Amino acid sequence: MTAPFVPAAVFARPLRGRMNRNRKYVVHMKKVMGVMPIRLAVLVATGSVNAIAAVTDESGRASGPRRPRKQRPAPSTARSRMRP
Repeated sequence: MTAPFVPAAVFARPLRGRMNRNRKYVVHMKKVMGVMPIRLAVLVATGSVNAIAAVTDESGRASGPRRPRKQRPAPSTARSRMRP
């Protein structure tokens, strides 16, 4: 259960150094990441989560115009390969 915390502890100091060097970007990211759970809570409360699901496809990427999927050939069976 403590496995995720071990790498976090190992990389905490180097990551903190990077955050200090990029402080002007980190401040904005903190604000954005603070707003995201609030927006998700509003979407859940209003029942609008399906609106997001309609915009994304199965892989999680934003979908544009849908392209038709290629049809797979029907699997051959042992009987269809046998000669009469």
